[in-house]
Amino acid sequence: MKLWINIWFEADGKWEYTRPVLIIQKIGSLFWCIPMTTKQKKNIFHYTLTSVSFWLNIISSLMLSQARIIDKKRFQEMIWYISVEEFWRIKKLLRNMYLPEV
Repeated sequence: MKLWINIWFEADGKWEYTRPVLIIQKIGSLFWCIPMTTKQKKNIFHYTLTSVSFWLNIISSLMLSQARIIDKKRFQEMIWYISVEEFWRIKKLLRNMYLPEV
């Protein structure tokens, strides 16, 4: 997918502003996505993928705090799938982050 130049703390891509994302949900022609990174951080805003790795076995992380809605026109190609168990684990983390119980 293509991410254009962003401001503040949003993540741009390194190569011509492209960055891989994990698609969480399709909403018409829009998609709720989470940008990925190769930087490993141990906090509640990052999740390290266990069921897949980037090229040459580089470990990937999701930047949970930067989930966003994007149009399907920004996608370039499909790269891979993650396991169903890991997908549900990520959705649960997102639910707890964005919709905490009161």
